[in-house]
Amino acid sequence: NANAYFERAMYYFNKSTLDSANMDVTKAIGLDSNNTKFHLLKADVLLALNQYTKTSEVKKYLEKAIQKDSTNKDALVKLAELHMAVKNYKESITLINAVLKQDKYFPKGY
Repeated sequence: NANAYFERAMYYFNKSTLDSANMDVTKAIGLDSNNTKFHLLKADVLLALNQYTKTSEVKKYLEKAIQKDSTNKDALVKLAELHMAVKNYKESITLINAVLKQDKYFPKGY
């Protein structure tokens, strides 16, 4: 059950047991690759594990989440943060503006 793996991955992530979280979220994505929450968690786990050293892999998961749901504000903000971390400021601002265009009161957009 993909949701069971996701829930356990969330538990491990919140407990900072990142290798286990990574394993379970990977299994969840293998069972249901259409769930944007799974891709967002995978990106969060990779960031926590690698401290931005695997930005292309993190970007891949965030873009998959956005591809599945182009209005997902959390995915857009996380991708903007990733672009900011690698000093791609123009793309970061474009993404944040897209979020604020959807919802000017979205706190993470600021």
